[in-house]
Amino acid sequence: MDFEKLVELATKAICERLGSGGAKVVTFGDVPAGLVSGAEIKAGKTCADAEGCDYIVMSADSFYAMLGGKKPTAPAPVGPVENKVVDLCGKRLIHERDLRDKNTARGDLVKVSGNAIITALAHDYAKGIGAKIQKE
Repeated sequence: MDFEKLVELATKAICERLGSGGAKVVTFGDVPAGLVSGAEIKAGKTCADAEGCDYIVMSADSFYAMLGGKKPTAPAPVGPVENKVVDLCGKRLIHERDLRDKNTARGDLVKVSGNAIITALAHDYAKGIGAKIQKE
């Protein structure tokens, strides 16, 4: 099922519930007359028309017009992230603070010496951000 069909079905279900309770509804924009049946309906032109109403039903175009004509934009595509190698081989004890100080991020590889002691907090931090710790 596509998104628009889902929104249409959800809107109809909501409007049926509104109409069954004798609610006061104000509509903005091109809202089909039969969409909210059984409710007290008035057409609105300004925000002040919503005074005393229980619900507001509006078309997408009316909603965007109230936002100053701004339609939501899709987020910018995320390109490939360059992961870095964080070299902590010179440290004997690895703290979570060491990972933070090196701006360790998701996908980064943290290299430590084979005899390094890694604190539980450092392990948890690396796991939480999606970095990998590798002993040399």
